[in-house]
Amino acid sequence: MSHWVLEEKNGSLAKITFADDPFRMNWVNEPHLWGEMAAPNGISCTSARTILQDDTLEETYIFTNESQETIFCDAGSVSISLPLNDNYLAADICLPQRCHAHVWCGGEVSWVLALRMGGQAPHLGMILTQGSLESYSIRRSLTESHCVSNTRGVVLLHPKEFSLAPEERKILRWRLFRHEGIEDWKRILKAYFGSLYITSEQWVAFHYDKVKWNGGFVDTSRTGEICQTFQSNGKSTTACWRIMPPATELLRRRAQFIVEKQQCMDTSSHLCGAYLIYDNETNKLCYSHDIPDHNSARERLGMGALVALACRHFNDEALEKSLWNYADFILREIYEEKTHTVYDDAGYMEERHRLYNEPWVAVFFMELFRVSHEPLWIKRAADVMENYYDRGGDRFYAIGIPMTSIVALLKEAGMTDRAEDMRHLFIHHAEKIADIGIHYPTSEVDYEQSIVAPAVNMLLMGYQLSGKHALLSAAREQMKLLILFQGMQPDYHFNEVAIRHWDGYWFGKRHMLGDTFPHYWSSLSGLAFERYGHITGEKEWLVRAEKNLRGSLPLFFEDGSASCAMVYPRSVNGVTAHFYDPWANDQDWGLYYYFQRE
Repeated sequence: MSHWVLEEKNGSLAKITFADDPFRMNWVNEPHLWGEMAAPNGISCTSARTILQDDTLEETYIFTNESQETIFCDAGSVSISLPLNDNYLAADICLPQRCHAHVWCGGEVSWVLALRMGGQAPHLGMILTQGSLESYSIRRSLTESHCVSNTRGVVLLHPKEFSLAPEERKILRWRLFRHEGIEDWKRILKAYFGSLYITSEQWVAFHYDKVKWNGGFVDTSRTGEICQTFQSNGKSTTACWRIMPPATELLRRRAQFIVEKQQCMDTSSHLCGAYLIYDNETNKLCYSHDIPDHNSARERLGMGALVALACRHFNDEALEKSLWNYADFILREIYEEKTHTVYDDAGYMEERHRLYNEPWVAVFFMELFRVSHEPLWIKRAADVMENYYDRGGDRFYAIGIPMTSIVALLKEAGMTDRAEDMRHLFIHHAEKIADIGIHYPTSEVDYEQSIVAPAVNMLLMGYQLSGKHALLSAAREQMKLLILFQGMQPDYHFNEVAIRHWDGYWFGKRHMLGDTFPHYWSSLSGLAFERYGHITGEKEWLVRAEKNLRGSLPLFFEDGSASCAMVYPRSVNGVTAHFYDPWANDQDWGLYYYFQRE
């Protein structure tokens, strides 16, 4: 008896469900249709589906030239829609009813791994069996407010460019199948693709590092992108690595770039001293109070943390002078000493309070203590976090709360009583997170990797501060959800990089929605992996952590410039994509976390 429950509509699929799925999840994102075809004029599109004896669902897509002329189909001009149900609602809905869609267009070795967000089998997989997939695009809504950040959109698979003579046809064929999860999926890929299942010790490597993949060693003698073609049994595929300058040199160049080009030096402006967005196309600073994600605070606080960290690595007067000018700006415009309030923008401006901001200011103050050894700075970090909790932060999934570091540094500064007070606040927060469990509250995005990853990190730090095994157990359960976000494609854009698909819209110059591979907040997963590995002694988590944390580094370029997001798809809503956004905005947290691991 077949497991498939299919509902066809106009030759496409409106529903793909498994009969034994207790949640009756539809893997198709309604009202879109699975398998809709598009091609240039003169080409007819037909499809067929067959359930094979092994209960896999074979789909065949045929493009036939019905004109009297040869038709050239450029890359991206032909597509097949896969509206996988990858979108975010409240966690209690999307964990059983939505999926993470990992897509790999690797030529003749192409596949889709769809994992239910809650981790319960059965899951859905697709493997290409005939033809070649070159890339994918995204089509998504720009009008429905819920869809802007929460709905990933329809995946459009593009075959490699081809031409068709009159009456000639092109066939793409793949199999859909159910699987039990990531390990089962790996087993299936290895069995089907053999030596063309490419694995590597690292996908982002440093200049002259020795990096092994499953067929040899990567050439790291030059920096930049390295894509290799592999062939076996009549099939070919590609894998891509990124070779970076040595990590400390990357840090030096980036910090110098911030100091020289991203700090406002206009003494007549209230922004004097601020680190601001930099437009790599116009070579100018950018700022907007009306668009909060373009203002002088928020995520841009990562530049201050990074410059402070660089001051600890390098003896550089220019870096230190810039850092203290920035600290003056924060004290004058963003942080109010008397009330310990962190504001959303310069001038103590705050249309609404944003609980993400306090931990980032606390991290900056913590870094200033590490630079100066002046106890006032770590006291300010504690003050900020106490204010955060006074405002209800113990139920919020803030990004990057340095729980264990603040406690340790308060002790280092001789503030043992204050350290104990903060320890209790942090443990209380972790226990709240454990009580909520996987019933995550919605945030700026209804459900996302940067809700689950902070939860895991806070639970692990709570365990470290308390020794309460219930917190470690809670972290272990939520880690099962976190790993489902992580890509496993043989490409540095994806491998151990978390799925994110809205950041370029809010933080980039191009204001473009679409998959961002990589995006620096993916690093939050690596921090959780590394902490968990150190706590448990399971070294495989440390390996995963290193891969993940390196995954954000391609956002930084050899001259010290940077990009806030790499919008990966070939196109989004018909507009050419696959570019690094020109704005250096908020990405510096990725480089900061590569160096500053607790």
